[in-house]
Amino acid sequence: MKKALALILTLAMVLSMAACGGQEQTTAAPTQPQTTAAPTEAPTTKAPETTEAPTTEAPTTEAPTTEAPTTEAPTEPETTEAPEPPAEPQVVKTLYVLNSAEGDTAVYDLLKGWNFGKFAEDNFWFDTKAEKAYIVSYSDGYAGEFDYEMLKKQIISVDTPEALQDSFPNAVIFGPDMDTNTLPWKMGTVICGPEAILFGKKKAWNAEELFTDKLGGLEDITMVEADSYDFICADGYAEEIDKEDLANVEIFFNEDKTRMDATSIAYAGYALENIKYIVPHGVDPENLPEVEDGKVYKITVFNTAAKVGYDAEAKKAFPLEDDSALFLVPDDATQEAGLAVSDLLEKLGITDVKAINVVCADGYAEEIDAEDIKDVFFFHLEDRIDATSIAYPGYTLNNAVKIEIVK
Repeated sequence: MKKALALILTLAMVLSMAACGGQEQTTAAPTQPQTTAAPTEAPTTKAPETTEAPTTEAPTTEAPTTEAPTTEAPTEPETTEAPEPPAEPQVVKTLYVLNSAEGDTAVYDLLKGWNFGKFAEDNFWFDTKAEKAYIVSYSDGYAGEFDYEMLKKQIISVDTPEALQDSFPNAVIFGPDMDTNTLPWKMGTVICGPEAILFGKKKAWNAEELFTDKLGGLEDITMVEADSYDFICADGYAEEIDKEDLANVEIFFNEDKTRMDATSIAYAGYALENIKYIVPHGVDPENLPEVEDGKVYKITVFNTAAKVGYDAEAKKAFPLEDDSALFLVPDDATQEAGLAVSDLLEKLGITDVKAINVVCADGYAEEIDAEDIKDVFFFHLEDRIDATSIAYPGYTLNNAVKIEIVK
């Protein structure tokens, strides 16, 4: 009985619960926390502002306003350029033509010359203010008078051609408007106001005689008197020599005649090599005295100077480089018996010549190949020097003034 009652009560409860499942709940569901709801904008779905390009550009991304020197390609050195091909013909020497002096019978000769005006500019200390200059003979004291401005345009040479050595044994002056026939026999000195130039001679100069007599001439010019004189060498060495000792001083060529020396008094038995200037003691470019007419205050010994050539057409001197030379065309070099260019090149020791350019005073030039050089001659024609033309047989190259040697 008791079991039946318990079963009835259990069934009643089951039916009661089933009836409750189909009705609306009267108790509201609890509000879900906000953290469970999807946010309106997830913070991670939007790119942060820091990922956008900044409005101010980073300074390291722009090239600096001042370019770093290493950022530019360096200038290529000249040595990177391709050199001229060795076989390319080029002028290696220029020979300048000179008329010979009247009466010259030599075949030809080469000269080393110095422009007189350039020599004066480089060596004179005093303002000469000279209208006239005097070239004095060392043999008899005769002095020829010359216009100083004209003299400055001339060339002076110590390497005198053999044919001229009888008339000019140690020096020759030549150039525009210069009559060499008026030069004194055996040139010894040139007087230009307070300045003098001394040439060498076969016998030595005695200093006392030079100072008191051999500087003389038309104006009876002498060295200014002083208690002592400075003998200055080319290397700057100087020796003071008393006036009383001048009689024992000689100025002379050295043994091979390549320079002029002077006797040393301070060192007996020795020479003052390559003597360049003689002045009263204490005189120098910064300490020049007032000059007296008829007196020489400085003697320059003609040893060395700048080598020059002479442009006959322009009548002016010009510098001569080591790759150039002067040559004489003798008077007896006529059109029938000219000066052979091949002989001239042989004397100079120039070989393997590809061609020569013969240049005339008016600028016309003719290039002559090596095989034709043997047929080219320089010669006097009327008052000019011409050369053989190969390009135009039977014609001559009028007033030829130089030869360019092409190798």
